[in-house]
Amino acid sequence: MRNDTGRTPLWRLLLAGTNGLLLGLVPFSIALDMLVESVHEVPQDSWTDWGAGVLLVLILSLLTFGSAERNVGLPPRGARGPVQRGWLVGGALGVLAACAVWWGNDWLHPRLTGWDDGLLALVALALVTAWGLTLVGLARPEPRRPAAPRPAAVPLAKPAEPTKPTAPTKLAEATEATASTKCPTQPAPSGSTTRPVSPRPSSRPPRRPSPRRQFWGTAALAVLAPVAYPLFARYSQDGAGVPAWLALPVFLAAFPVALATVLMLLVRTSVVSARRKLALLGGWAVLGPTSWLLSGALAVGDPIRPVWAVETAPGPADGAGVTAGAWALEGTLVRLTSGELTAHAVTDGATRWAWRPPDGRRFCAAAEHPAPGVLLLALRAPDAARCDTAVALDPADGQPLWSAGFAGGDSFRTDTTAAAPAPGDEAPPTGQLALAGPAAVLSEPAAGFRGLTTADGTELWTAEAADGCAPVGVAGEGDRLATVEFCVEDPEIGRHVVVSRRDPADGTELSRHPLPHGSLPGDLDVVSVEPLLVHSAATLYRVPETAERPVELAVETQGLTLRHQLAPGAFSAVPLRGTTVVDDLLVVRHWQDSDRYPVRTRHGERWHTRARLAGYSLRDGTEVWRSADFDGEVVGLTRQDGRITVLNQRTAPTDRTELSSFDPRTGERVWRGRLHPTQERMEAQLLAALPPDDGWLLLHQGTPSAERPVLQRVR
Repeated sequence: MRNDTGRTPLWRLLLAGTNGLLLGLVPFSIALDMLVESVHEVPQDSWTDWGAGVLLVLILSLLTFGSAERNVGLPPRGARGPVQRGWLVGGALGVLAACAVWWGNDWLHPRLTGWDDGLLALVALALVTAWGLTLVGLARPEPRRPAAPRPAAVPLAKPAEPTKPTAPTKLAEATEATASTKCPTQPAPSGSTTRPVSPRPSSRPPRRPSPRRQFWGTAALAVLAPVAYPLFARYSQDGAGVPAWLALPVFLAAFPVALATVLMLLVRTSVVSARRKLALLGGWAVLGPTSWLLSGALAVGDPIRPVWAVETAPGPADGAGVTAGAWALEGTLVRLTSGELTAHAVTDGATRWAWRPPDGRRFCAAAEHPAPGVLLLALRAPDAARCDTAVALDPADGQPLWSAGFAGGDSFRTDTTAAAPAPGDEAPPTGQLALAGPAAVLSEPAAGFRGLTTADGTELWTAEAADGCAPVGVAGEGDRLATVEFCVEDPEIGRHVVVSRRDPADGTELSRHPLPHGSLPGDLDVVSVEPLLVHSAATLYRVPETAERPVELAVETQGLTLRHQLAPGAFSAVPLRGTTVVDDLLVVRHWQDSDRYPVRTRHGERWHTRARLAGYSLRDGTEVWRSADFDGEVVGLTRQDGRITVLNQRTAPTDRTELSSFDPRTGERVWRGRLHPTQERMEAQLLAALPPDDGWLLLHQGTPSAERPVLQRVR
C-alpha cells in the first residue's frame, strides 16, 4: 500500500476521503431530514423532494467505493494515519455538505423542483463515474524497479588459539594499574564468538506536548466551547436579524471542536489521561446546558416570547367557539363568539367577566367600532337566521345597558357546519350596527336607518332610503357616520350604490356620493370611516366630506381584509383589516397574482407565499412606495406611534413567525423580531399593539380542535 519512498499514494488518500465524504453526507442527510419531519406537524419542503434520485446515486456510490476500499485493504499497522485522516476529513466535509444543503434548501427548493428527478440523477451519476475513473487512472501500477543488491555476509571471526603466558612488561603493568581504577568489565564467556554490530540510524524521540499546552487545550474544549457554542446557537435561532448564511459559519466553527472532543474521549488513556477525559465530559455535561438555559433566560438574540397565554377548551362541533370578532379596549380585550362574550385583562390574561345571552339565544351581528362605555351587538333565536334584538353592554362589567327590537339581516356564520362561501359570493353580515356620537344606529332592510341613544336606547331619529334604493349597511366611528344604499338601475348611471355622510345626532344627510356596483354583493364594504374608504366593484374609493367626486385608489383590493386560512365565519362580525391609515397615507398589504406559487414536493404540491406592503396617497390615489418582498403571509397588521407593525408567518422551508415594523413614510423595514415559539398555523389573527414596552396581543380564531392558546400577550 506504500510506495518505495514509504509514502501513501495519492489515489489511496483520495479513496479514503471519498468514502468518508459519502459516509458523512448520506446518513446525516437522511437523519436530518427525518428529524425535521418529526418536529414539524406540517410536512416541510425537503431537499429529497428534488434530490431523491441523487440520493439513490450517492447510496450506490457509497457501496461501490466502500467495496473498492475493502478490496484494496489497509496499510500495515503504524502506517494507517494518512488513511484515517482521509476518513475524518471526508466525513467532516460530508456532514458540513449535508448541513449546507439543508440550510440552503430555502433557495434551492423552488429552483430545482422544476427540474426532472431523472436528469439530476443522471448528472450525479456522470460526476461519480468520472471521479471513479480518475481514481482508477491514478492507481495504475508503476513499472518495477530493479531490486537493490543485498550486502555480502560478513564471516564470523574464528576463535583465537591459546598462547603461552609471558612475563609482563613494565608497560603492561602500568596499563593494568590504570585499568584497575576504572569500572570492571564483564569477561566474555569462553568459547563465544562475536558478531559485528551495525550502527542503527539515530531516531528522535516522539514529541509530546508540554503540560501547559495540554492544560490550555483541555480548558478550551471543556470550558470555552460548551459556553460559547450554545450562545451562538441561541443567537442564530432566536435573532430575527441574523442572516441565513450565518448559521453555516457557526456550524463550521463548532463542528471541528466537537469532533476533536469526541476523538479525545475515544482515544487510549495513554494518549489522553482519564483526568482530561473527565474534565471534557463534565464541561460539556454541565456548562453546555447551563449556557443554553442562561442564554434563553437573558434573551440572547432578543426573541419575542409569550408573557401569558389563555387556553380554552375545544369548542363544540358546530363551531360556536370560533372567534367572530374582538375589541382591544383600554386594559381589556373582549372576545366575541356566537354564544358568549368574554373579557380578559391585558396585564395577566385573567377573565374579568363573561356574558351569555339568555334562553340559549345567539349573537348574530356587532358594531365594528365601540363607543366609550358601550358595545353594541345583535341577538337572534337559536334556530333563526336573522337578527331580531339589539343589545348594548357595558365593557367594564359586561352587564346589559338596554335592548331594543331590531329587524336585521343575516347572522354571521360561526355557528354552522356549512361550508364557507367564497369571498364575495354573499353580502357580508357587517354593517348592520354602528356607534357614532350619541347614537346607536341600526340598518333595517325594510324600514331604513334608525338611531337610538347609547345611554338608554330611546329613539333619536329615523331615515328612510331614497326612492328606488334599499339600505344595505351602516358604519360609524367617533363622531362620523356613513350609510350605504343599493339603488336599482337608473336611466343615467344604471345600477349603483350611494354612500352618504350623516349627522349622528339627527340623521341629517350631509353629502351623497354614487358609486358603481359590482356583480357580486360581497364587493361592497366600508373599509374605514375616517377617512371614509369604500370598496365597491373591485375598486377602493376615498369618499370626500363635501360633494366632490370620490377618489379612486390604485389598490389591489384582495389585501383589504385578512382572510388567510380562517375557519367558516371566523372574524365575520368584526373583520381583520389589512389596511391602516397614517396621516394622508393608506398602508395596505400589496397583492400580486404571483405571490402564491406552487412548488412540487414528495407530499404533493405546496404553496409558497411572499408578501409586501404598499403606501397610497389619499389625495390622488397614486402609489407612494412599495416595500421589499418578504417570505410568508401577512396574518396581522396594526399601527402604533407612527409605525406599521406586521405579523408575518411562513411555513416553508421551516416554520417562522416574525414581527416587523415599517416606516410609513418610506416603507423601509426598521425593526424585526422573531416570535418564539413559532406559531403552528399560518392563519390570520388579531394583532393589537400595546403601549411601548408592553408588547402585543395575539388573538387566534379558536377552532374547535385547537390545542394552543387562543389569546396571548407577547413581548
